[in-house]
Amino acid sequence: MLDNNGERIVGSQPGMFRLTKLSREGLKDEMNNLSEFENAGNIREEKRISGVNFIAYGNEPFWNVEIDLGKSIKLTALFDIEEMHFPTPQMFPIMDVAGVSYISSNDEATINVSIFRQNCSDDMSGENFSYQVTSDIQFKNNSPSKIFTGCGAYLNDAAVNKNWTLEKYKGKKISKKDFDNALPTMELNLTESKVFGKAGCNSYTGIVDGQGDKLKFGYDFAMTRMFCDNMDFERKFMETITGKTLIYEVTEGKLKLKDGDNVVMEFTETTE
Repeated sequence: MLDNNGERIVGSQPGMFRLTKLSREGLKDEMNNLSEFENAGNIREEKRISGVNFIAYGNEPFWNVEIDLGKSIKLTALFDIEEMHFPTPQMFPIMDVAGVSYISSNDEATINVSIFRQNCSDDMSGENFSYQVTSDIQFKNNSPSKIFTGCGAYLNDAAVNKNWTLEKYKGKKISKKDFDNALPTMELNLTESKVFGKAGCNSYTGIVDGQGDKLKFGYDFAMTRMFCDNMDFERKFMETITGKTLIYEVTEGKLKLKDGDNVVMEFTETTE
């Protein structure tokens, strides 16, 4: 495209003025991309399978970041940064708030992706997220830093979002006769970062974050206050998850929670 003087447009945003001739097939692909919000579930599942653990988006300018916790961070920002790749990030808790930072450096810059547990709404799509995100880029050539803000979500295996019944605790088989009411249960909804169930006597509810292959349970659980015979087990059950980050595995209707290499809980999918 040319300006009013017939000169080629240059500057910081030449891409805004570029025309591309598309075939019928190409046009169809572009229209599919415009419907990404409608297909967000499928697209995010594909990204999760490919290894992406966290995604974030923002507008003005359009940008997105993808984090593979064990491998890399990829940042794209329309008109600002075509694409930048960073090696395996380090995770740092953010003091005094519910949040973490993932930091990594390459030869060009250092990126700090700060993730805060706070409701966030994308002002273009209207989609609601559980996290606010800030991506801070500090360049090593003394170029001005760039800060992008938006919303984000952890990508988790949908197979874990079920109601589970405890089968084994630290390798020991659980017997229904040991409990007054019913076997301990755990229902997970990582989309809404919620966990609830029964600890053997009382019902509990709290917050849980799915982070890659890990479940990060909150410290504050709300519980009912009934008294039962097997209160000691209930105390152990809650101590095992409260404030803990446990590795999870889902296979063939089974859920295992591990503290390091040790399996602390084994559940079966609740069918009733």
